[in-house]
Amino acid sequence: MRCDRIEAPWVLDGPINGESFRTYVNQVLAPTLKPGDVVILDNLGSHKGKAVRRAIRASGARLLLNLASFLRVVEAADASSPLDCWRAVLARAIQKSQFRGAPLRRI
Repeated sequence: MRCDRIEAPWVLDGPINGESFRTYVNQVLAPTLKPGDVVILDNLGSHKGKAVRRAIRASGARLLLNLASFLRVVEAADASSPLDCWRAVLARAIQKSQFRGAPLRRI
């Protein structure tokens, strides 16, 4: 998700696994990433593969893995739609970055 749009959407008929997530990252997500982008993943097993991390980092994007904060934000979000939920997740990530004094770039 970017400030102005959802980029790299993908619909899968059935549960996601390591192979299907790698395919998504390599063929759909990674081509859209630019240096300085931030990718936030929870700790679903399919998100943890080395090939996934390599593909994201090879694009110059920063990878954040943090299930605890992700779940707190999702539970607290008044999510009437998936997009509202993701906006809440992104807002929380930005707040945490500002609190730590990390520079922010529009993603």
